[in-house]
Amino acid sequence: MAEKSGVLTSNDLKIRSITSVDDRYSDYDVLGITAGLLAGTDTPMAQALLQYAREYNVYPSEASEQEKIPYVGASGVINNERFQIVSASYASEHYEINEATLDQLIALGNSVSYIIDGVQIIGVLTYAATFNADLLKFDRFLASRHINLHIVTADTNGSLFEMQKTLRTLVQPQANLTPEAKLAAQASLLRNDHTLLVTNQAVPVEIEDAMVVGVNGALEFADIKAPGIAQLHELWDTADLLQQNDHRVLTITTILSALLIILAAGVGVFFSSWLFIAPIFAVGIRLVLSLTLSAVVSED
Repeated sequence: MAEKSGVLTSNDLKIRSITSVDDRYSDYDVLGITAGLLAGTDTPMAQALLQYAREYNVYPSEASEQEKIPYVGASGVINNERFQIVSASYASEHYEINEATLDQLIALGNSVSYIIDGVQIIGVLTYAATFNADLLKFDRFLASRHINLHIVTADTNGSLFEMQKTLRTLVQPQANLTPEAKLAAQASLLRNDHTLLVTNQAVPVEIEDAMVVGVNGALEFADIKAPGIAQLHELWDTADLLQQNDHRVLTITTILSALLIILAAGVGVFFSSWLFIAPIFAVGIRLVLSLTLSAVVSED
């Protein structure tokens, strides 16, 4: 299971449109407000939006009390009024939106965010993220290992259209989820054995007993850190080498144990029966344990 934004997609976002849906504001007004909310933050969205504003000679509005809304967006105060930029799933849950318009935007393969003036929607932002350059290589690796890829995201269904056409290993993607539904879906998948979470976001405390692989150095607490998804194959390669070493050690131990039994039997013939039986009994126990361990490792 992998995060989409920043893991399967690159950090280069392309702004497609930003449109006012409130007669009080022009498209440029909404663009300035949105750029102001994100100005000063070092995120792919902020960089893309500020670049888009520069192309239209629009300056970011002066914003204060800027806050990040986890898994949702950001907010800030402009001209003594609080504005927000939020995900489509969050807006659908808390505000009145035009479902037909949203469906049309999603059908074009867009990610969608809404700009809120505190009580109602004033603008719609559409954007897209390009594939990670290593995504197809990652997909081929998963296919070679017979591993299925799950995506659980708060982004729109439209943001997954191209991935669904391209990735052979992608199964049952879940999109347009609220933050709570996304975390619940992740936790549900992680309850299955042999499930790995590849993420660049904080893992909630509700998710227990998870092996976390952090990509791009985003997570300090990750169990395993990888520069990017293209290097994840090294994790499986290392596990294979460790398993081979385990089998090699157990095989050598088993052979040595058998040789010791034969040697003990030969020595015991020339001495007493106790010297004959005791070593065989002790080494026999070791042999049984080695064979048992070998069977367990081979099953996993």
